[in-house]
Amino acid sequence: MEIHLTNEKLLELTSDLAYERAVDEIKRENSNNDIDIYATMDGSDVCFIYTEEFQDVFNRWYDYFYNKITKFK
Repeated sequence: MEIHLTNEKLLELTSDLAYERAVDEIKRENSNNDIDIYATMDGSDVCFIYTEEFQDVFNRWYDYFYNKITKFK
């Protein structure tokens, strides 16, 4: 069975996998504390960006999954 991923689907899949894994990792590391995934911009109540800590973890997992998936593409 052959699976064909467009670049858009590849990026979406990689992002979804990295997000799930990063959330799991952050939860494990901060089991007794609240976790902050999003940071506010300019004192706004609306959250649009990841915290620096979460972004670092997400980026590591994104690279990991992207390399694994493209290896077989």
